[in-house]
Amino acid sequence: MRSLTRIFAILCLALLAAEALAGNGAGSGIRHPPRRALSPELVAEADATFERVHSARQDFEVVASDGARLRGWKVRTMPRIATGDWVLLYHGQSDNRAGRRRCFCATAILCC
Repeated sequence: MRSLTRIFAILCLALLAAEALAGNGAGSGIRHPPRRALSPELVAEADATFERVHSARQDFEVVASDGARLRGWKVRTMPRIATGDWVLLYHGQSDNRAGRRRCFCATAILCC
């Protein structure tokens, strides 16, 4: 009986240790995913996307009250069809401002 209790206690401790390791690894990966660098190829791809809908990007930077620099793009329609509409694109979690979803959303907003 005593050995059965010991085996059960060791099994419980092993499971708790495995859960702690798995939770720490998964949680850390979700909270702090790997950063996706803004490469010249991504910028060129975003520029091509904006050009298809007659829009252009401008670099945009804001300094927050705590001193953090937020960089993004201000995407606006080109002057020949200027409507005054524009969209700000900032980074997302583990993505950058050239992310496909952001470019698609910006073009959808500017085209409508």
